[in-house]
Amino acid sequence: INRFYKVNDSREQLFTAYYMPYHDDAGVHRGGSAMSDKDTTALIEAVALYTDGKYSAALEMFDKIDNNFIDDVVVYKAVCLLETGKIRQSIRLLSESVERNGEGWEYYQDAQWYLALSYIKAGRLKDARIILRQIVTGERVYADKANQLLNQLSK
Repeated sequence: INRFYKVNDSREQLFTAYYMPYHDDAGVHRGGSAMSDKDTTALIEAVALYTDGKYSAALEMFDKIDNNFIDDVVVYKAVCLLETGKIRQSIRLLSESVERNGEGWEYYQDAQWYLALSYIKAGRLKDARIILRQIVTGERVYADKANQLLNQLSK
Protein backbone atom coordinates (compact mmCIF):
# COMPACT_ATOMS: atom_id res chain seq x y z
CA ILE A 1 0.00 0.00 0.00
CA ASN A 2 2.82 2.41 0.79
CA ARG A 3 4.23 2.01 -2.73
CA PHE A 4 0.87 3.03 -4.20
CA TYR A 5 0.87 6.28 -2.26
CA LYS A 6 4.49 6.93 -3.15
CA VAL A 7 3.80 6.42 -6.87
CA ASN A 8 0.63 8.48 -6.68
CA ASP A 9 2.45 11.23 -4.81
CA SER A 10 5.38 11.41 -7.26
CA ARG A 11 2.96 11.46 -10.21
CA GLU A 12 1.09 14.34 -8.58
CA GLN A 13 4.37 16.17 -7.95
CA LEU A 14 5.36 15.80 -11.61
CA PHE A 15 1.99 17.03 -12.76
CA THR A 16 2.20 20.03 -10.42
CA ALA A 17 5.77 20.82 -11.48
CA TYR A 18 4.92 21.02 -15.18
CA TYR A 19 1.29 22.12 -15.18
CA MET A 20 0.21 25.71 -15.58
CA PRO A 21 -3.22 26.78 -16.79
CA TYR A 22 -3.16 27.56 -20.49
CA HIS A 23 -2.79 31.16 -21.58
CA ASP A 24 -2.90 32.38 -25.16
CA ASP A 25 -1.32 35.78 -25.74
CA ALA A 26 -2.94 36.01 -29.17
CA GLY A 27 -6.39 35.78 -27.63
CA VAL A 28 -9.08 33.24 -28.31
CA HIS A 29 -10.61 32.56 -31.69
CA ARG A 30 -7.92 33.23 -34.23
CA GLY A 31 -10.02 31.49 -36.90
CA GLY A 32 -11.75 33.21 -39.78
CA SER A 33 -15.28 31.99 -39.14
CA ALA A 34 -17.70 34.49 -37.66
CA MET A 35 -19.28 33.80 -34.28
CA SER A 36 -22.77 34.89 -33.42
CA ASP A 37 -23.17 37.66 -30.84
CA LYS A 38 -24.47 35.08 -28.37
CA ASP A 39 -21.39 32.88 -28.82
CA THR A 40 -19.04 35.87 -28.70
CA THR A 41 -20.62 37.05 -25.44
CA ALA A 42 -20.36 33.55 -23.95
CA LEU A 43 -16.74 33.31 -25.07
CA ILE A 44 -15.79 36.68 -23.54
CA GLU A 45 -17.49 35.74 -20.27
CA ALA A 46 -15.95 32.24 -20.26
CA VAL A 47 -12.42 33.59 -20.80
CA ALA A 48 -12.92 36.22 -18.08
CA LEU A 49 -14.04 33.53 -15.62
CA TYR A 50 -11.17 31.29 -16.72
CA THR A 51 -8.65 34.11 -16.21
CA ASP A 52 -10.06 34.66 -12.70
CA GLY A 53 -9.54 30.95 -11.93
CA LYS A 54 -13.29 30.29 -11.77
CA TYR A 55 -12.98 27.10 -13.80
CA SER A 56 -16.33 25.55 -12.97
CA ALA A 57 -18.26 28.66 -14.02
CA ALA A 58 -15.99 29.09 -17.07
CA LEU A 59 -16.72 25.51 -18.10
CA GLU A 60 -20.46 26.22 -17.98
CA MET A 61 -19.95 29.22 -20.28
CA PHE A 62 -17.68 27.31 -22.68
CA ASP A 63 -20.43 24.67 -22.90
CA LYS A 64 -22.86 27.35 -24.13
CA ILE A 65 -20.72 28.14 -27.18
CA ASP A 66 -21.85 26.52 -30.45
CA ASN A 67 -20.06 23.24 -31.15
CA ASN A 68 -18.81 24.62 -34.47
CA PHE A 69 -16.30 26.63 -32.42
CA ILE A 70 -15.19 23.85 -30.06
CA ASP A 71 -11.75 23.69 -31.68
CA ASP A 72 -11.15 27.34 -30.78
CA VAL A 73 -11.77 26.76 -27.06
CA VAL A 74 -10.80 23.11 -26.59
CA VAL A 75 -7.59 23.75 -24.65
CA TYR A 76 -9.31 26.22 -22.33
CA LYS A 77 -12.17 23.81 -21.82
CA ALA A 78 -9.78 20.92 -21.15
CA VAL A 79 -7.93 22.96 -18.50
CA CYS A 80 -11.29 23.75 -16.87
CA LEU A 81 -12.04 20.02 -16.82
CA LEU A 82 -8.62 19.30 -15.31
CA GLU A 83 -9.05 22.03 -12.71
CA THR A 84 -12.45 20.66 -11.69
CA GLY A 85 -11.21 17.07 -11.41
CA LYS A 86 -12.84 15.80 -14.62
CA ILE A 87 -9.65 14.24 -15.93
CA ARG A 88 -11.23 11.53 -18.10
CA GLN A 89 -13.36 14.16 -19.85
CA SER A 90 -10.27 16.30 -20.43
CA ILE A 91 -8.46 13.35 -21.99
CA ARG A 92 -11.42 12.50 -24.22
CA LEU A 93 -11.86 16.11 -25.37
CA LEU A 94 -8.16 16.64 -26.14
CA SER A 95 -7.52 13.27 -27.79
CA GLU A 96 -10.60 13.62 -30.02
CA SER A 97 -9.56 17.14 -31.03
CA VAL A 98 -5.95 16.17 -31.77
CA GLU A 99 -7.15 13.20 -33.83
CA ARG A 100 -9.84 15.18 -35.68
CA ASN A 101 -7.69 18.19 -36.51
CA GLY A 102 -4.20 16.79 -36.99
CA GLU A 103 -0.92 18.66 -36.99
CA GLY A 104 -2.14 21.53 -39.15
CA TRP A 105 -4.48 22.70 -36.38
CA GLU A 106 -3.31 25.91 -34.72
CA TYR A 107 -3.89 24.52 -31.20
CA TYR A 108 -2.34 21.10 -31.92
CA GLN A 109 0.83 21.64 -29.86
CA ASP A 110 -1.04 23.06 -26.87
CA ALA A 111 -3.61 20.26 -27.02
CA GLN A 112 -0.87 17.61 -27.16
CA TRP A 113 0.91 19.09 -24.14
CA TYR A 114 -2.24 19.25 -22.02
CA LEU A 115 -3.20 15.76 -23.17
CA ALA A 116 0.16 14.43 -21.91
CA LEU A 117 -0.35 16.24 -18.59
CA SER A 118 -3.90 14.87 -18.34
CA TYR A 119 -2.57 11.36 -18.86
CA ILE A 120 -0.04 11.91 -16.06
CA LYS A 121 -2.77 13.21 -13.77
CA ALA A 122 -4.84 10.10 -14.58
CA GLY A 123 -1.91 7.79 -13.94
CA ARG A 124 -1.77 6.71 -17.58
CA LEU A 125 1.99 7.11 -17.81
CA LYS A 126 2.42 4.88 -20.87
CA ASP A 127 0.00 7.09 -22.83
CA ALA A 128 1.73 10.22 -21.50
CA ARG A 129 5.13 8.94 -22.67
CA ILE A 130 3.78 8.32 -26.20
CA ILE A 131 2.51 11.90 -26.50
CA LEU A 132 5.63 13.38 -24.89
CA ARG A 133 7.85 11.48 -27.37
CA GLN A 134 5.75 12.85 -30.25
CA ILE A 135 6.25 16.37 -28.88
CA VAL A 136 10.03 15.86 -28.58
CA THR A 137 10.51 14.24 -32.01
CA GLY A 138 8.29 16.86 -33.62
CA GLU A 139 10.51 19.56 -32.04
CA ARG A 140 7.41 21.34 -30.86
CA VAL A 141 7.04 24.41 -28.64
CA TYR A 142 6.89 22.19 -25.55
CA ALA A 143 9.79 19.93 -26.65
CA ASP A 144 12.20 20.94 -23.87
CA LYS A 145 9.59 20.54 -21.14
CA ALA A 146 8.41 17.27 -22.69
CA ASN A 147 11.98 15.95 -22.73
CA GLN A 148 12.50 16.91 -19.07
CA LEU A 149 9.20 15.29 -18.16
CA LEU A 150 10.11 12.08 -20.03
CA ASN A 151 13.38 11.94 -18.09
CA GLN A 152 11.48 12.39 -14.82
CA LEU A 153 9.00 9.66 -15.76
CA SER A 154 11.78 7.17 -16.47
CA LYS A 155 13.30 7.56 -12.99
